[in-house]
Amino acid sequence: MLPIILIAFFSLIMLVIIHEFGHFIVAKKFGVRVDEFGVFFPPRLFGKKIGETMYSLNLLPFGAFVRVYGEEGGVEDMRAFSKKPIWQRSLIVLAGVVSFWMVAVILLSIVMGLGVPTAVSDDENGGLLNPRVQIAALSHGSPAESSGIKLGDTIRQLRSLNQELEINKVGEVQGFVEKYKGQEVVLNIERGKEAFTVSLTPRSNPPAGEGAMGVALVRTAVKSYPWYLAPIQGIKATGELTWTIIKGFGQIIQNLILGKGVPKGVEFMGPVGIVSLVAQVSQLGIV
Repeated sequence: MLPIILIAFFSLIMLVIIHEFGHFIVAKKFGVRVDEFGVFFPPRLFGKKIGETMYSLNLLPFGAFVRVYGEEGGVEDMRAFSKKPIWQRSLIVLAGVVSFWMVAVILLSIVMGLGVPTAVSDDENGGLLNPRVQIAALSHGSPAESSGIKLGDTIRQLRSLNQELEINKVGEVQGFVEKYKGQEVVLNIERGKEAFTVSLTPRSNPPAGEGAMGVALVRTAVKSYPWYLAPIQGIKATGELTWTIIKGFGQIIQNLILGKGVPKGVEFMGPVGIVSLVAQVSQLGIV
């Protein structure tokens, strides 16, 4: 678990550094004096001044910072942040957030070139590498969650009574579970390089919208794109993820305003939750 914690911790730090670098580079572009660009927080371990900017490495590993001249106002120098036009100041502030989208596009473009698990339909069969049925979501307190199944797990085989079924499509799982509601079903699960079995009993009368096992399933296969298409797919994936997040927040806010509470399945997470998600995703491999 320690490697996972370290990966999550340093990933968050890298995001903060990238965020601050976005402010830094746009401030420089508009001629604002940047007094210091620091990685981690003071006290300073060492630093080197290049031109008018001090580049420092500091002791406390909790992020990064940029000291921009005249940020708090009260300075008459035209190179001060407060003396720049409002549109330039706005872009300097926004640059930190925009940098996240740029990094997302770069990372997802690399992933698209290497090959990424992509959702495919049950009807799609040609040119697919390692098609599988994976767990896309788990309902809290469901038979699947109680059995130890986790997000991202692959269902390879189902067994009940005298029937065994090799799994390749979502419809196969749904049909099998429907047939054996209320009876014990054994699932052959693949998690990363680990293979094991779990047993559960699909519910005959599950809560609305949850299904007998309490999972959402997706059929995936590995798809890779040539170098000239990978960046396009990276941009597309970044846009789709962004829109999904915006819709999710919108749904949460709408439900709270209408007094419906948090939508089913939504969890608020802090750093511990992020580490947990990193641990789950790591089971799917480096990509």
